[in-house]
Amino acid sequence: MPSRQSVRPWLVCLGGAIMLFSVMGLGSNIYSVYQPYIIAENGLSNAQAGWIVTIRSLFIVVSMFTANRLCARLGLRLTCTPQYETNKLYHK
Repeated sequence: MPSRQSVRPWLVCLGGAIMLFSVMGLGSNIYSVYQPYIIAENGLSNAQAGWIVTIRSLFIVVSMFTANRLCARLGLRLTCTPQYETNKLYHK
């Protein structure tokens, strides 16, 4: 029987993978439900509509690479303030 110390890192990796699938996977997969509507409303081809997901994924990757540096430089509160203010305006 493996020791707890050898199993725990794998459980942490499994939990991270499940959370990543839940957050990113479901968000990306739901787009296919709305794609026919987006194509019909805007007169786009399948390739043009596919670029929506590609560009969103690109911004997610760029954000992941820059978020740590931005939070370290400005602080978490100052980094989150624009998003908080935008939400206040949107939900009036």
